[in-house]
Amino acid sequence: MFLVRLPRRGSRAVPGRLTDSTEREQAMTDEQRMVEEFHRRFQILVGTTPAVPDESTQRLRVRLIQEEFDELKEALSKRDTAAVAKELADLLYVVYGTAVSCGIDMESVFREVHRSNLSKVGGHKREDGKWVKPSWYSPAHLGPILAAQAASTGDASRAVADQVRSESVTATKGEHA
Repeated sequence: MFLVRLPRRGSRAVPGRLTDSTEREQAMTDEQRMVEEFHRRFQILVGTTPAVPDESTQRLRVRLIQEEFDELKEALSKRDTAAVAKELADLLYVVYGTAVSCGIDMESVFREVHRSNLSKVGGHKREDGKWVKPSWYSPAHLGPILAAQAASTGDASRAVADQVRSESVTATKGEHA
């Protein structure tokens, strides 16, 4: 994985970038594109191919997500709709930021998870509100998506290993929201 810290705002010269940044930006959702712009302007790590970043970045991303999640819980407990909306946006912002740091374009990933979640139709609902998957449930197949994203950056060898690992994790994962 190539991790990029841009030296100055607006720079298009990216060490390690193997594709035109406009190609990548066209595939992303508007929200992820905005967060990537934020990362670039503030010189926050941007991954250019799907991979888990270094431990320091992992800790930062988890801490930011946890902080925003805790703020969302507080806003919900106060029943403050405006605060809930703001904290939801902040949570999405840091989650998209994590995807940016991991070099993952969430557009196609989200679509595949959505397809998988819809395959739960026909299951039954537990007392706690969780839907139990029916026998025809189809897990999300993210390996090929991540491999295609990696291949578009010229890092197909890493993508193959990630695909195998991702598919085995997805196939054996239990609970899924």
